[in-house]
Amino acid sequence: MFKRPLNRSWQSRDKRIVKDILKSGEYQMERPKEGSVCTIKVQMMNETEETEKQSYFQSAIVCEEFDGKMVIGDADTEFDRAVEKVLQLMDKGEVSKITVKLDTIDCSACAYVTLIDFTVSQSTYAWSKEKKMEVALRYKERGVELFKAGRVLDAYLRFGKAVKLLITLGTDQDDVKPLYLTLCNNMAWCQLARSQLEHALTLCNKVLEKEPDNVKALMRRAEAFTWLKDTENAVNDLAKVTQLEPRNTVAHERLVTMKNRLALETVRYNNTIKKMFRF
Repeated sequence: MFKRPLNRSWQSRDKRIVKDILKSGEYQMERPKEGSVCTIKVQMMNETEETEKQSYFQSAIVCEEFDGKMVIGDADTEFDRAVEKVLQLMDKGEVSKITVKLDTIDCSACAYVTLIDFTVSQSTYAWSKEKKMEVALRYKERGVELFKAGRVLDAYLRFGKAVKLLITLGTDQDDVKPLYLTLCNNMAWCQLARSQLEHALTLCNKVLEKEPDNVKALMRRAEAFTWLKDTENAVNDLAKVTQLEPRNTVAHERLVTMKNRLALETVRYNNTIKKMFRF
């Protein structure tokens, strides 16, 4: 059995995850990849304290129901995603201590992770188109579940993973484009919910570049413009929606509100200009 020559410690670029090897594993050409089923053991440090916090970070691998199997790519919590990333750097039989800074609950979680075994998986670039579409659709459905559960950031990241798969196929293909646009719209909705308005605008624009009459993207962009106090552009988007969908009562009501706001802003602006040039 050979040992892989590597550093005993590793740190993620954002310094949120630190991995320290306690016991080296077997040297193998393969390591876990997206889709690999990993048999693992996770032992939390400061177990009492972390168990109390478990309900907050909602880990699926630090709970009584965990059966020891973790599929790379399926993690949907901040802590589990960190473990998933670390597993892809581990060898079979390796034991490492990981420390994760959890932004969601403003604390650090430490655990001993053992990679007992794993199934070998192809790199995602070698996946067939059918598999990429199947997985992207599954990720999209999971993202919707997370959003409905109020886990907006987890939903956003899940949609993002699906988008990355579709980009490798070419998002202008007839059978890829509809799912890609839906995912971008969903990500925009997540970013609106997180008050990430500029990013929401960018996502809406990606949709509208490919499909200028996409009503969901127009409505969500109008929402972003509204919060950014760009009333004129919000009015333009809402007006277009009412043209595309004359019976869209929500768009009509919001358009009336925004037109009234624009008229008031125009009056205030004109009064300000008059005062500036009054002699």
